[in-house]
Amino acid sequence: MAVTLDRALDELYGVAPDEFVLVRARLEKELKAAGDADGAATLKRRRRPHLAAWACNQLARREPDRIVELFDVTAQVAGAQQAALDGGSGEALREAAHERQRVLDSLADAAVRLLDGAAPKPAQYRDNIVATLDAATMEPERSEELRSGRLTQPLLAPSGFGPLDAALVTGAAKPRAGRVSTRELDKARREVDQARRAAEDAAAVVEEMDADVTSSQLHVETTSAHVGEVQRALQRAEEAATDAQRELGVATEAAEAARRSARDATARLEEAEARLASLQADA
Repeated sequence: MAVTLDRALDELYGVAPDEFVLVRARLEKELKAAGDADGAATLKRRRRPHLAAWACNQLARREPDRIVELFDVTAQVAGAQQAALDGGSGEALREAAHERQRVLDSLADAAVRLLDGAAPKPAQYRDNIVATLDAATMEPERSEELRSGRLTQPLLAPSGFGPLDAALVTGAAKPRAGRVSTRELDKARREVDQARRAAEDAAAVVEEMDADVTSSQLHVETTSAHVGEVQRALQRAEEAATDAQRELGVATEAAEAARRSARDATARLEEAEARLASLQADA
């Protein structure tokens, strides 16, 4: 079956983190060989997923029904929120929010378990996993990335669940108005989000470069080992050639000695034949 960009991406984001760079290089070559230069270029630009994003991808691939459940309970919270805004009771909203949190926590635990063997301390990625699953169900542009299991970076946790006051969702009392305005808080959150995203992007670049260095080191080690094998084979061939040359010399000398013996034997035969002829003539 011919490789396509969609199939290549699906395979690429399903492999273990330490296989990503090598598999990407192989798939890039296959796309070029299939005549899809643009697809190969697109694939080459894809970066190895952050471990939290990788765990979410594998969760979506292995347990898609549970991801669907998270989207379903998120929609239920949105519906309960709208009902509360329309003047309904906040109890339904609180129950829906609690159920969503339960599903979210269960999925995060499952994703952390998927990091066993892929990360030295899987638990340290849990907060990023929760934030990613949380945001992906609220941001339409990210939802499909999660559903298809092709996230590259962990997502930032949303600052809230729509326009409804957070106190209504949690059941907590409304805080008193302080000196800081909502606009100032929103601005500060945006600045933090931007700084966090920039830091995560930088960390992703470093991680990708580390992967490239590791891949290059492996290539150097493999090539060096091959050169060593070739050198040893060449040395064995040279030694065999020397032995063959020595054997040729011995064989040449033996052949020359045999020729001399043959000449001597021929001469003796001729002398014997001459004497016999002489004796026969005298008789």
